[in-house]
Amino acid sequence: MLNLIDTRNRHFIARCCEIITSSPQQLTLDEVAARATRSAAPSYYASYDIARRTVTELRLGHYSGTNPLRRAMWEEFERKVAAREQRGQRIDRAVATVLSDAVASSFFISRSRAVDIIRLLLPAEFKARLRK
Repeated sequence: MLNLIDTRNRHFIARCCEIITSSPQQLTLDEVAARATRSAAPSYYASYDIARRTVTELRLGHYSGTNPLRRAMWEEFERKVAAREQRGQRIDRAVATVLSDAVASSFFISRSRAVDIIRLLLPAEFKARLRK
């Protein structure tokens, strides 16, 4: 799981660097975090076992997660699995396909976590370009 979080963080920082580079004006750290968290993410950053179990829990009404961003992520994920099932894929294959091929609508991380990641991992050359 840690590798998936590391990968998410690397993708998130890459997106932050793109935002900083493409902006015509200097942005604050909070502005970069806000834009990046709303950006599409290249993955859902979940293992197959967790994804399969969570889809089942959602469908049975037994999902116990309390984080609203996590819930939103899993509900989006489940909708994509259901769409693949409607096209004839069995659930196991549908979950695997969504994990390997689907783009998430956002990074599904809080603004405060995003700021922490940026402070910790953003290269100095990009930090220097931020407005205080």
